[in-house]
Parts: sequence; C-alpha cells; structure tokens
Amino acid sequence: MDVEAVRALRHSAVQGDAAALAALEAQAAAGNLEALWCLGSLYDVMQTAAIPVDLKRAHDYYLQAAEGGHAMAQFCLANLLDLGEGGAPDLVGARRWYLAAAEQDVRDAQMHVARMMQSGRGGPVDLHGAVEWYGRAVSQGDPLAATNLALIYLNHTNTQNFEAIHELLDFAADKLDGLAHFLLGELTRTGRGTDRDPELALLHYCTATLLLPPGDNQRASVQRMEALLAPDPSVRPEIERRARGYIERRGGRLPS
Repeated sequence: MDVEAVRALRHSAVQGDAAALAALEAQAAAGNLEALWCLGSLYDVMQTAAIPVDLKRAHDYYLQAAEGGHAMAQFCLANLLDLGEGGAPDLVGARRWYLAAAEQDVRDAQMHVARMMQSGRGGPVDLHGAVEWYGRAVSQGDPLAATNLALIYLNHTNTQNFEAIHELLDFAADKLDGLAHFLLGELTRTGRGTDRDPELALLHYCTATLLLPPGDNQRASVQRMEALLAPDPSVRPEIERRARGYIERRGGRLPS
C-alpha cells in the first residue's frame, strides 16, 4: 500500500473508524514503514478516545519504522528518548536517531542534533558537527539555526567572519527571531563588524523586546533600549511604531 493510502487510513482512524485502524495495524504487521510511523504517531499524542496515549506502543512502532529507515519515525523516536517520554531519558539514543533523521534532511532533526553536539548532550561536544548541522538547517530556512550558528561564530572561533555573522542574523531577524534582533542591536551599538549606528541599534532592541519571551535576553534588551532612549525619550513612540510595523509587515502578531 502506498504512502497516500496509508495516510488516508490514519485520517479515518483518527475519526474513529475501527476498520481503518485495523487495516493500518495489518499494514504495520506486514512491515509497511509508513503504517508503523502512523501508528506510532496515533499513540504518541491523544487523537481520539478510541486511541488513548500509549507511549510504550508509540516507542515500539517508531523503533520498527526507524530501523527500517523512516526519517520521521527516526525523528519522533529521538524526541521520545530525548524527553524521556514512556521511560527514562536516553540522550545517547536520542542523539543517534536525531542524526539519522538529520542525514535524511529532516530540518528539525538537524536543529536538535546540532544543539546536542554544541552542548555535549548525549555525546562529546562537537562544534564542527554543530556548525555543519546548523548550516544545513539554515539552508532549509530555519531562523533559530541561523542565530545559533552566528553565536558559534561570535563566541567560538578565533577569526570572526562578521560578514557571515551579519548575513545569518539578518536572515533570522527578517523571520522575526527576537534573539537575532537583540544580537544585531549589540553589534550595531558597539560597531562590531559594522559601523556604529545607535538609532538602528535602538530599533533592533525595541523589536527584540516585542518578540522575545520574558527572561534574561528580554530584560537585557529593555535595559539597552532604555539606555539609548535616555538622551531623548521623546523618540520612543516613533521607534515603537516602526518596530511594530516591521513585525506586522512580516506577519507577526502583537498584543494591541
């Protein structure tokens, strides 16, 4: 049975079709990798009262499909192992399966394995590997990967390529990554790799403050913004208007 037919069975099973669920199980028993992954996903997250969450079954279905080379099953299995859902966390196993899925171009897996390599979770620190996998995620359009890669270039390389750093941060900032805006504020405020531009830095800090969740980075952004506003607080409404307009033009939503 082809992939589309299997997914149609999954959709029907979610709607409570017992015959579809039985057909899906039959396909899985016959070794259909897509059916194995679909069953894993059904038991991983509550879909319907007829299919309650069963993380042990989800793990077993994912594992069978992952061992057969199913990319999304590899990623989903890695998530279960990483979070310790259905058992104790297995970071070594999570890193292994994230890597397997990353090698099949699953973007989120590339991001996860890069983070694990950068931090040393589930294995040794491997900055070269982290750079490779962040780079491959960036090539698939991941803004968080772009910001993380820029941070590695800023903090862990002897020769800082500011052209590459600014290109990565501009890409992430355009996709409304708050940390990228904060870092661009830092660079333009201090003139690292670019001309000093306090007004542009202020705009980046204001944008970052609107985008970042509460926490250390947002507090730092607010502090930088207030320091730059101190000589002339009257510009605040215009800066905030520009920051909000920038976000809204890119599809971001802000509280009124």
